[in-house]
Amino acid sequence: MKRTSAFILSLVMFFSAVSCDRAGIGSGTAEKVSSRKAEVMKSDKSYHLNELPLPEKSGDVLSAAPMSSGKYIVAFRSNENIVPGFYVTDAEFSEYTLCDTGIGFHENVEIGVWFACAADGTLYAAVTEITHGGISPYNYLDPEQNAEDFDWNVYEENAEYYHSIYKFSAEGKAVSKAEITGMDDNEIRDFAVCGGKLYFYCGVMYAADESGGQAEECPIQDYDVTGGIGVTAGDDLICGVYSGTGAGILVGDKMFSVEYSGEPVSHIYSGGNEFDIVFAGKTGIYGLGGDTLTELAVNVKLGINEAAAADIFPVENGYILRIFDQTSLCYRLCLLLTDILEENAPQEPVALKLGVLYQTDDFSNHVAMFNRSGKNITIEPVYYNEYDVYDKEKGEQVTTGMDQLAMDLITGDGPDLAVFMNTPYDLKGKGAFADMYDIMDDELSRDMFMPNVLEAYEYDGKLYSLPTSFSVRSMTVKTKFSGVKDQTFEDMLAAVENAPDGIVIQNSASKTSMLTDYLTFSNYAISCEDGKYSVNTGNMEKLLEFCNRFPEAESGEWYDVGRDEALFSDFAATGFSDFRRHYDMFAEPVTFAGYPSENAEGNVIFMTCNVSVMEKCSDKDAAWEFIKSMYVGNNSSLAMGVNMEFPILNKDFQQLVKMAESNGNFTKEELTQAVGVIKSAVRPTNGLPHDLYCIVQEEAQPYFSGECTAEEAALYIKNRTDIYISENE
Repeated sequence: MKRTSAFILSLVMFFSAVSCDRAGIGSGTAEKVSSRKAEVMKSDKSYHLNELPLPEKSGDVLSAAPMSSGKYIVAFRSNENIVPGFYVTDAEFSEYTLCDTGIGFHENVEIGVWFACAADGTLYAAVTEITHGGISPYNYLDPEQNAEDFDWNVYEENAEYYHSIYKFSAEGKAVSKAEITGMDDNEIRDFAVCGGKLYFYCGVMYAADESGGQAEECPIQDYDVTGGIGVTAGDDLICGVYSGTGAGILVGDKMFSVEYSGEPVSHIYSGGNEFDIVFAGKTGIYGLGGDTLTELAVNVKLGINEAAAADIFPVENGYILRIFDQTSLCYRLCLLLTDILEENAPQEPVALKLGVLYQTDDFSNHVAMFNRSGKNITIEPVYYNEYDVYDKEKGEQVTTGMDQLAMDLITGDGPDLAVFMNTPYDLKGKGAFADMYDIMDDELSRDMFMPNVLEAYEYDGKLYSLPTSFSVRSMTVKTKFSGVKDQTFEDMLAAVENAPDGIVIQNSASKTSMLTDYLTFSNYAISCEDGKYSVNTGNMEKLLEFCNRFPEAESGEWYDVGRDEALFSDFAATGFSDFRRHYDMFAEPVTFAGYPSENAEGNVIFMTCNVSVMEKCSDKDAAWEFIKSMYVGNNSSLAMGVNMEFPILNKDFQQLVKMAESNGNFTKEELTQAVGVIKSAVRPTNGLPHDLYCIVQEEAQPYFSGECTAEEAALYIKNRTDIYISENE
């Protein structure tokens, strides 16, 4: 993806820094700092996020900070002018006065501004000016600027960086200026003033004297910099760091493990009367006081995306946050507060818990967008993947999120909704999920979905989950070798037996990889009915014998299917372009044979993000409002295949077909075949529990090693599988 501006990169970068004259910091010879794990607790207050008004024509909030006068200063960049404007505002952030700071900028430069407060409250600003060899700076807020037509390579190759530090008076006037050198090819990403020294994070950590001059690199011993920086009220430097053991915050000479919060991604401020420091972690807002880390709020519940907050500082009635808004691609100012005036108090929202066993970034961002959509419904994630614990020494799974979810459902503590990679068949059979057909409405009804997608996810005529999008998996072969669509296992064996001498069956295949593929994509040997998995021993025996034809390990050699060096090829399509590449690879008519199946359902639907409503959901109508938001309405971000897959609504899929038809990349026959393959996929992947995969692979190894027959191995698999199923009923 092309760079849109040196400063746009900072929108998605984590802020981090270190000190070079505190314990454990500097040349690497200092003693290691002592580390302690912060006790984690949730705040007993309920925080809300209110967006603050901005000056007219302001576009992007570059930086904001408190001033010693009790007022606040904010730097904005507008749509019309890339040169920032400085405004002073009151404690309510309701009125802005343009401030003449006395800072003069060079012409034709790109400008970045970062505020920082010293321990005594004195305000500083780090200003970076970037020239590009006479090329006018790119203003990403200007709708007339076109990123695709911009020559970014030339723009970057000519970039020169100039850094200046300004000290401000209480009225917002720059009273001194210091030039900083030594960071010539770096953009400042965070900035702090501590003990009369200046600290910068520019991908690595730098320190310089307050009077200016040469900045020097200063690494922190045993840690990678990956968090924010700041200064405490006692003039101790605060550094967000990361090591192999997790995230931490170095406060003076004390290290606090804060892996619960994720890496600190915001500038870190002293916490006012309530905490020693406050910061935004990757997933929420936190205050650290003594040895206690308090979670004030979770980002997604506030309606903001992961790692979106860049600044946080305390004000009289809460905290000011500078947050990146993905809709406008700009930073905005918000007030995080608990005290809401009675006349402005919102109606208490319907709170729904979302059990997370898998999610994509797009899905997580959509949850945040829904929470700020004004529907008065709050989706609160409960991360069950935290219960996936694997003992490396013993080589065994200790606990799983699915086990914990099942337990919570039994005790009545389960979530209202859940998101899975594969919706578990066993929970479907136990009545854990609500039938979505019963809660659909006219705005998103049954006939709006692609019928084959619904069929794939129906269970006993009921719909227990919906995906955000889908892809299609199949096996392909040149039509001259086999014209059988939706092949059976015998059809596949016939194609193998009749293939020319010297042709390999399939690329990049081994005994175990082929067995895993057939367990995942084919229902030939293991199937699921009535919520129970069952093994067909005769078919398992034949499958083991087939997989035994392949080498012990993948050879790494590639055989060209176009030149008839390989017979079958795996096929995965997330869009029509994948069909085009496959047609070109074969260079002659191709059959989408599908994975061998018992009932001519060879092409498989693969879905990675599936949402279900629990039968015991406290408000099924509210849950459906959330599910609807994925597909329809102004706030929908998933309906058109944002996950780079096919959408599941008829109208959206037909739109993609029309686009493929109009771009001229397909003949009529090719496109008809592609659409037919997609619509014929009515079976989902098996979604076997991890333990079942392990059982089959473990019992198959003695056969692959010549220690038993395929018939014996199939019986061992059948017996162990039956025991596993009965124990987990």
